[in-house]
Amino acid sequence: MIVTNIENDHSKDFENVLGKARLLLLSKDPNTFQNITADDFELEVFNALRLSSENTIFEGTFGYLGGKMFPDIITKTFGFGVEVKKVITNSWSTLGNSIMESTRAKNIDKIYTFYGKLGSPIDFKFGLYENCLSDVIISHSPRYQVNMEINSEQTIFNKIGIPYEDLRQLNNPFQPIKEYFRDQINEGEEPWWLDQSESRPHTKIWKYISPVEKKIYRSQMMGLFPQVFGNRQNKYNKPASWLLARHQIINPSFRDCFSAGGKTDLIIKGKPYQEIPQIFGHLQEDAQLIKNELNKTHPGDLLYYLSLPNPNANAWEHWINLVVEEGTSFLSRRRHGFEDFPLRDLILEAFESG
Repeated sequence: MIVTNIENDHSKDFENVLGKARLLLLSKDPNTFQNITADDFELEVFNALRLSSENTIFEGTFGYLGGKMFPDIITKTFGFGVEVKKVITNSWSTLGNSIMESTRAKNIDKIYTFYGKLGSPIDFKFGLYENCLSDVIISHSPRYQVNMEINSEQTIFNKIGIPYEDLRQLNNPFQPIKEYFRDQINEGEEPWWLDQSESRPHTKIWKYISPVEKKIYRSQMMGLFPQVFGNRQNKYNKPASWLLARHQIINPSFRDCFSAGGKTDLIIKGKPYQEIPQIFGHLQEDAQLIKNELNKTHPGDLLYYLSLPNPNANAWEHWINLVVEEGTSFLSRRRHGFEDFPLRDLILEAFESG
């Protein structure tokens, strides 16, 4: 983060410095940010701010705190702060800081988020800290969700009806958030609390989420767990656990996510195929969405869930091979004559037409 202390409001001047720093970082060789650590990226932002503050009231005031301090960078004589965030994917959202702010530096009046999206194409955004916080997520403690694409009406503070400055000064800032999420849940759903430590504020029941959400989650599961197309008796165990642990969604009839409707008829390269298990209908319908979701997945998750042979392997091609292997085994055992079912053609044709 970056911090400054001054009695008068110099927000516009400070935002001008942030804007110049953004342009300076954009002018750098993209290789500068390849495999860059969080600490090194903070230093890149710090140096860009120092250079961008020349001939302004902020020249010579910036200092770097780093570590676990909040914020990361300070201006020694002004009351501004900047929290630095970066992702290596093509996303404008990431996990933020603890809502407790126990390591917040003193005499900080206004904080900005400076965000680096280091997935291609590289870009940077900045905004007032409280205007970039959309939700509360839990790892080992309640943490804000940073989203650089929301407006001020979409912040967690707008949702709970308490301004950020008021919330952060409460003895227990988590309590109003807890009460808000309790008010949002449906009958039969249960808040998932461990006092001030949880993974998302409540569990949800599959039947209560929207059709659009169901399609997205199903596509994510088909992408990360190609075994759902196969024969294994335990093929739903991992995706069911993932759905619960990652999204806190409980589905008492989990297999219906993929098989509801029984059988379907498909046309592949102009040839009809009758009474094909419904999961392959979902595959044909959502091939483009599955690839999009895989593209948004963190490389570490792809390596883990898909067992990629190496970090640089093509995840999409690897996924197709796994689906063809699993699905062909499943179809050939279920019905005689389906050993040559054109599963690869189904995927590629569906993707191209999507």
